[in-house]
Amino acid sequence: MPSVDVETGNITPYESSIQNGTSFTWTCSQAPNNTSITVTAEKIGGKPWFVTSSGSGSVSFTTPNASEAVTAQETGDDCTWLATGVNVDQGAHVKVSSSMQQKKAS
Repeated sequence: MPSVDVETGNITPYESSIQNGTSFTWTCSQAPNNTSITVTAEKIGGKPWFVTSSGSGSVSFTTPNASEAVTAQETGDDCTWLATGVNVDQGAHVKVSSSMQQKKAS
């Protein structure tokens, strides 16, 4: 399962991508241990672009642990978030791609 760094938006493993309908975790390796972080999805079309298993668009965790798994639910090139406990780099975002592959016309 891929993870996304709260401060930078970097995805690990590097070759991974976030696809609509798939799960990932939030991490933050730069923050000191025992830092409490809450990540809240900015909304796309009025809905958060990621949700927890309970349907919340916000997740909290304490470093050095990762968050619980969240699921991308909206497709977009510029999915952003708000965070408490750490600063999010200016321009940090995640591209959520469609999980469906298009077939070439023959």
